[in-house]
Amino acid sequence: MPNPDARELASLLVRKAKGDEAILGKALDDPDVPDDVLGFHVQQAIEKRLKAVLALHEIDFDQHPQHRLSHLLAGAPRHRASGGSRADGEPDALGGRSALSEQREEVLDRAAAREQMSAVRDWSKRLLAEDREQDETPSS
Repeated sequence: MPNPDARELASLLVRKAKGDEAILGKALDDPDVPDDVLGFHVQQAIEKRLKAVLALHEIDFDQHPQHRLSHLLAGAPRHRASGGSRADGEPDALGGRSALSEQREEVLDRAAAREQMSAVRDWSKRLLAEDREQDETPSS
């Protein structure tokens, strides 16, 4: 059972992720918004969701100064998720090459970015909800 500080940090990170997601909800379909700006907010939303899960499970994510998603994901707990998941329970969005290319010349696949963000959001919500459900289950 996570300590209250871990839960508070996880809640803070989720609120911050929701801010990036709100911006994206308004801007992803706007062709006037540059891909790099959108990609930054998609990356931030995903990173904050991953950090929320790590925080809740009291896994130190500050040990990875690059803040690369792959480093954060390496510390994420593995859970089987329904639909849109790889065999190890990790959302497809987190495996392999993402729509958020590290090369500046490429065009952001906005539909894929939306799907990735949604997959990570749903995955993190399930893990955070599992923790709340465990709190509500009476001890034997």
